Amino acid sequence: MINWHRQTRTLFTLFLTLAVAVAVACSGDDDDEPSSPTQAPAASATETTSGPAPTEAAGSSVEALAVAVTEGDLGPYLAGADGKALYVFTRDMPGMTNCSGECLATWPPLLLMDGQEAEGDAAATGSFDSIDTPSGTQVTYNGAPLYYFAADAAAGETNGHLIGDVWFLARPETASTAYVGVGESYLVGPTGFTLYLFANDTEGVSNCSGECLANWPALTVPEGLDPTAVAEAGGTLGLVTRDDGVLQITYNGLPLYYFVGDALPGETNGDGVGGVWSLATP
Repeated sequence: MINWHRQTRTLFTLFLTLAVAVAVACSGDDDDEPSSPTQAPAASATETTSGPAPTEAAGSSVEALAVAVTEGDLGPYLAGADGKALYVFTRDMPGMTNCSGECLATWPPLLLMDGQEAEGDAAATGSFDSIDTPSGTQVTYNGAPLYYFAADAAAGETNGHLIGDVWFLARPETASTAYVGVGESYLVGPTGFTLYLFANDTEGVSNCSGECLANWPALTVPEGLDPTAVAEAGGTLGLVTRDDGVLQITYNGLPLYYFVGDALPGETNGDGVGGVWSLATP
């Protein structure tokens, strides 16, 4: 058993109310204003879009693409060099985009020029990387591909947040729990993967280590950052310190985990495994 240091934080209450749905589409209306999604985009990116152009560098050298943390009414979020909000798509997988066709017209990807790298400010403590897509080299943050929203006309606008319950502002923290589901509701991590509870745990104590932890990775957050959740999730998020110093997120005192058997967001293959693993439900 592990000795824990735990701190809790009241759930973030400024988010809009989420509808319990997963259907999403990405199309515009007759007024050239993108409409709310109603069906899922294709399973893989097969078409390209122009989107916002990568930042042009002065002179012959290629400057870094700046990404900054912006404080808004909905809390801190990532913004591109033009100050416009950046978003993540819960139907994406780490290092892979599932937004294509009309979806890309509504949600243009954040792209790099040849030889360019993304660089965040001090408040963006996560990891920036990139993936190759038909649109170009797309920036990722903690593995999640980043997008703009075409209906955000100016810096500071966050019109894309919570659309279809699958588009979320890209947060600087690495753990932001959401409330989604079909038929029943459960908690998910920042890219939409399902979160679970372990019946052998007790409040403030994880009894999952070694091979168990390899199959049920802990939901973690870097030191100095607090976990956040939409208000509809209910309950209280907190932190416990594992033996290796890693901070694991708890829900009402119980540690949260992913399941390696879930290959896509929305899968719940871990529910009921061994009679001791269950969905983390509000």
